[in-house]
Amino acid sequence: MLKVIKKIFDVITSLLVAAAVILVVLLVGVRLFGIKPFTVLSGSMEPRYHVGSVIYVEEVDPRELSVGDALTFTINGTIITHEIINIVDAQNPNDMLFETQGLTNNVSDGNIPVSNIIGRPVYTIPYLGYVAEYVQKPAGLMGIAAVIVILLLISFILDILAGGKKDAVASDNQCSISDSQDDPDESTDEDIKNNKEDKKQ
Repeated sequence: MLKVIKKIFDVITSLLVAAAVILVVLLVGVRLFGIKPFTVLSGSMEPRYHVGSVIYVEEVDPRELSVGDALTFTINGTIITHEIINIVDAQNPNDMLFETQGLTNNVSDGNIPVSNIIGRPVYTIPYLGYVAEYVQKPAGLMGIAAVIVILLLISFILDILAGGKKDAVASDNQCSISDSQDDPDESTDEDIKNNKEDKKQ
């Protein structure tokens, strides 16, 4: 029974570790490839980007952008992702302006300069933003730490119980060997017969 419990616990632990690794890759590891993840906090781009989703933004050449593309940029320090509705072209790409507007908004954001552009969203994962927001809060970090401590304690207890059971089995085996081989009072029929023949000689 203990072995079954330990196997189940090992499977659960492995799944949790795998989930943690995947989460780290999705939220941090992608930055190694120049992609920045952002959490969608408003419904201005519904149904294209749902609230609670994570969007992955990569740097883009302004000349590659076109009307209808989503664009991630900053306005007064706030990060926004809206759709391009108009482009004011210029000979110098750095002088281009992009007028944007949320899909559910009635008013545009005005003209966004290239210097404010973060990049263009290339992928989105629904609901992952809720997880990202939770793990960044103190309560989330404490919860993760508590889960890790509990898993370590359970693993430690199971290892102790399994080790104690092995020691008990090994001890029983040694006693049975000692009882059968080292008892000087026990004699086989063959030993008695041999002793009698020795006396006759």
